[in-house]
Amino acid sequence: MRKIKIKNFSSYWQKSRWQATYSKSFKQRRFFLQDIKIPTKWWLLILIILFLISSSIIFLFAFSGLRYSLPLVNNFSRSDKIGRAAEFCLTNPTSTLFAVVIDNEIHSRPPMGLSNAQIVYEAPAEAGITRFLAIYCYSPRLNYNKGDFTIGPIRSLRPYFLEWAEELNAPIVHVGGSPEALEKLKNSNIPDLNQYYNGGYFWRDSIRVAPHNVFTNLKKLSEFLKNKFPSFEEEHQVWNYNTNALRSQDNVDDSSVKSVNSSVESANSSVKSVIIDYLRPEHLVKWMYDKNTNSYFRFQDNAEHKDADGSKISAKNIVIQITDIEVIDEIGRRRIKTTGEGKAIVFQNGKIIRGIWKKPTKNSLTRFYNSTGEEIKFNKGSTWIEIVSENHKITVGN
Repeated sequence: MRKIKIKNFSSYWQKSRWQATYSKSFKQRRFFLQDIKIPTKWWLLILIILFLISSSIIFLFAFSGLRYSLPLVNNFSRSDKIGRAAEFCLTNPTSTLFAVVIDNEIHSRPPMGLSNAQIVYEAPAEAGITRFLAIYCYSPRLNYNKGDFTIGPIRSLRPYFLEWAEELNAPIVHVGGSPEALEKLKNSNIPDLNQYYNGGYFWRDSIRVAPHNVFTNLKKLSEFLKNKFPSFEEEHQVWNYNTNALRSQDNVDDSSVKSVNSSVESANSSVKSVIIDYLRPEHLVKWMYDKNTNSYFRFQDNAEHKDADGSKISAKNIVIQITDIEVIDEIGRRRIKTTGEGKAIVFQNGKIIRGIWKKPTKNSLTRFYNSTGEEIKFNKGSTWIEIVSENHKITVGN
């Protein structure tokens, strides 16, 4: 048997003794907490503290704005987030709305941020080219976005866009405007966010060609409002919304829509597609109903209409508002009737509702009614309002 020689036995013995002592000490510390006895009064104090903390959390959920923002988490689809944002913005009279004039000329495409709008008006501008008025809501209580997505390209104002912004009490965002629109702005009560005089809140994209290259975002617009119009009162009128999305089928009219608009070719209660001919091929609009999402997806110029980032443009409610439209100058600018009443067609849940629109005064909200005179309730989500005249051809498909 081979013997192991330890040259420094004293050192080895001390090291072994230290390890044994450390091991014993560690075991003592390991079971030290088991010997601790907490007096009953301390347990009561701990329970009271826990009760106060849980009560505070419940209070925050019940009475603060968290109940609006917490559902808007990443577990929901993008369309659900936009829909929940629309619900908050359009049913909360004190939320801040911004009305942005967005280009739709063929050289301005694709748009940016249009799919995030809660309401969009599409109306003829000149020469058969349509333009959008996109309504956005910005609130720190909405966490589905931080307001930093790009919006644009932004274009010049027309009088009817101003009138729709005024009925929503939404600051108007634009780059210049027609002489009539700029004259009406002087007597308007809503904040004017004209890029010509507030360049710091906008930017120009060097890749795109002017005038189709002006952009902004909701953060910048919110900063502008706080800096230039700190006393602006944000309250606005709201539509009625369904508590259950499918409730809107209660308003369905099964009769033909031909009696509403003679240019509609064929229809019944079930409608899968809606085509709007704005008299130029590149502005031919088609909405396709998707039963799985209970949404309408937009096509333009025979292609899916998407933002520059690939986000599809969709809506929960499609409104066709029929009104008087006339050409007023050699450039082809239009005058559009926005007050009074006229025919309307509403599409929800793959169904068609015929009725009328009413706006009694300049500052009242345009409301939509079915054939029995009941106000139509919208589904929670984004709404597109297509402004047409009797001369525009509307086709529906089953």
